[in-house]
Amino acid sequence: MRELQQKQKLKRRLYSTPALILLAFITFMFIRGTYIVFEKKVESAQYVKTLSDKEQALNKEQTDLTANIASLETESGLEKEVKAKYNVAKDGEHVVILVDQAATTTDTAPEHLPWYEKAWNVIMSAL
Repeated sequence: MRELQQKQKLKRRLYSTPALILLAFITFMFIRGTYIVFEKKVESAQYVKTLSDKEQALNKEQTDLTANIASLETESGLEKEVKAKYNVAKDGEHVVILVDQAATTTDTAPEHLPWYEKAWNVIMSAL
């Protein structure tokens, strides 16, 4: 009988409100810790993806620069780069400079002004 009473006493203590609150608190802390670890995992995965993209871009840039260096080591590549940057020509070559006709005209006064703008210009010039 005493054994039964002790078991019931233990059950009452385990299922009491403070014990259930403590158990809920412990469960909440475990869930919170798991969630924090999960957030860090997602953040790390995004960071790894960003670094991977940067690595690919840098590798592509490196191959482009290597190809550019290789072309500059040849005579024709060096000549092409000098001509592109400094606008020079070798002996016997001619340089042609094209000028855009529209860019050379300097017409500042438009001919087709509305009547009120013409009137305003007349008034302002008279003052």
